Amino acid sequence: MPIEAVELMDLFVLQGCAENQALVVARRGPDTAVARIDLAHPEIQSFIQFADQVEHVVLGGERPTPAQLDAVGTRLFDHIFQGEVLRLYNRVPSPNFSIQIATDEPSVQRIPWEFIRPHDRLAVPHRDRCVVRVLPICAPSDPAPTRSLKKLKVLLAVADPVDQAGVGWQDVEYNVRRAFEAQTDGLATLKVIPAATSQALLQALDADSYDVFHFLGHGCIVEGEGRLVLVDVATKKSDYITAEQVAVALGGQNLRLVLLSACLTAAGNFKDDFGPVATALLRNGVPAVVANQTSIPTKSVAPFVGALYQRLLREGNIDSAVMSGRVALQDALRKAMPPASAVVEWGIPALYRLPGGDQLFVPRGDLQ
Repeated sequence: MPIEAVELMDLFVLQGCAENQALVVARRGPDTAVARIDLAHPEIQSFIQFADQVEHVVLGGERPTPAQLDAVGTRLFDHIFQGEVLRLYNRVPSPNFSIQIATDEPSVQRIPWEFIRPHDRLAVPHRDRCVVRVLPICAPSDPAPTRSLKKLKVLLAVADPVDQAGVGWQDVEYNVRRAFEAQTDGLATLKVIPAATSQALLQALDADSYDVFHFLGHGCIVEGEGRLVLVDVATKKSDYITAEQVAVALGGQNLRLVLLSACLTAAGNFKDDFGPVATALLRNGVPAVVANQTSIPTKSVAPFVGALYQRLLREGNIDSAVMSGRVALQDALRKAMPPASAVVEWGIPALYRLPGGDQLFVPRGDLQ
């Protein structure tokens, strides 16, 4: 089921007609409001710089304090909730709201919208605050029908080439398997391709149909284009697969979701149709993609995907599932974090999907 709310407020950030301008369109029930954003404003660059700081944190740099994370969230809120949009928001305090980023403008795409925070909320993820990145040019004239789901079929490809730094994906794979089995309660099947080569992946996709493709491995960017790192069948070393190649391989497979547990899979040259892996997949017909805007610590994978799978099976709604994943990740990392350090990892995963494509499956309680 969708996000529970008394009054859900939808907020669309759209590319404006004028240069360096975006439009904010708010919708709440029958009411709408519009405001403009100046993309040349220094604040925009400061938000992008914060995204770079998150990458620095993941690589071992100094973490922001909770107060600093709080300030980024409220400044981002203030920057888009202006004029009539703010007045619409203030009609009822603290409404649940979703933000849909519908633009090809690179500066808008690079803003870490996931950290947005109203002034009356804490700087942590909330199940009632959803951020979705939409590519409007991908919108089909007739959205794919919601599929009745009796058992979720997941294909997990694990790739850890011998020439990569010793990340130890085997341990992560074990934790993902354990989280998957504990959370899915027998309502899902998991097929694993260990040491995934491109040949093994294509053979698995040809041999059966799946609802979810989940990649666990390395990702990188080469000259603005995102890449997944598979295993070369002969040398066992890295086999770099371009975003376009990934999109071609997974497009047309009738997948409902692609989950990329790999670094930088939602980063790259947004001006290029096949820049980030996530947007390349959407452009080739995949309804929903969860990918990472920066590098991602291995310890962040299992808590996030475990909670995501659990809620996706219960409700079939990808927006809600991602929000639950963020909350679980925040809770898992907060326990080991000094009070003076903020948890930022929950804001790294980004949800990309087609317009109107939040309900991927019929909830299991509704199955006949």
